[in-house]
Amino acid sequence: MFSFDLHLEFNNKRNENVDLMITDMVGRVIFQDQVDAADGTNLYNTDISDFAQGVYFISLNNGIETLTQRIIKN
Repeated sequence: MFSFDLHLEFNNKRNENVDLMITDMVGRVIFQDQVDAADGTNLYNTDISDFAQGVYFISLNNGIETLTQRIIKN
């Protein structure tokens, strides 16, 4: 069985908790986690093998700003 891993790399301006959320095309929350982010570059990995093929949106929110990126799982 194959494993589909999602690797995120993001920069943060200070040490803080960042909420990570993955939603599908209709806005249903598929996955969420809280990341203890450090000042600088942060790496986050998770297995998305159980996700169906399709388009998803990854959002990172630090309480002040939100960054959203679209991904496609084939």
